[in-house]
Amino acid sequence: TSLKPTRFNKRFSFHYGGTSCKGTSLGELVTVPLPFPPARYSTSPIVVATLRIWGQWRRHMGEVRASVWSPICGNHWFAPGNMDGGFRTWQRAGIERMGDLFLEGSCPSMRALEVKFGLARGNE
Repeated sequence: TSLKPTRFNKRFSFHYGGTSCKGTSLGELVTVPLPFPPARYSTSPIVVATLRIWGQWRRHMGEVRASVWSPICGNHWFAPGNMDGGFRTWQRAGIERMGDLFLEGSCPSMRALEVKFGLARGNE
C-alpha cells in the first residue's frame, strides 16, 4: 500500500510548516526520496522531529523512493515544475501531484490528460 500524506500535510503544514521550510514545501518533504536531512530544510524542532519520525515510518513500510504524492509545483526535486508556468495552469485544473500524471496505472497521452482535466489544447 502507498502512504498518503496529503491529509496529514494540510493540517500540519498550516500549523507548523508554512513558513519554517527553507526553499521547499512541507508537502514535498514528506514525499521526497529517503534518506534526506530534515534539518537542512527547517529550523523548527517540531518540523524536523516530525520529518524524522515520518521518514522512519516510511522506511519501515518500504516507501523510500519519491512518492506519487509529491507535488509538481514547488518541488525542487522536479525543476520543470518551478520553471514552467504551464504547470501552474495544470495545478489549477487538478494536476497537482506526480500521481495525477497517471491514469489507471499508466502514463496517458496528452489528449487523455486534456479530456480528463479540461485542459485547453496546447498546454503541453
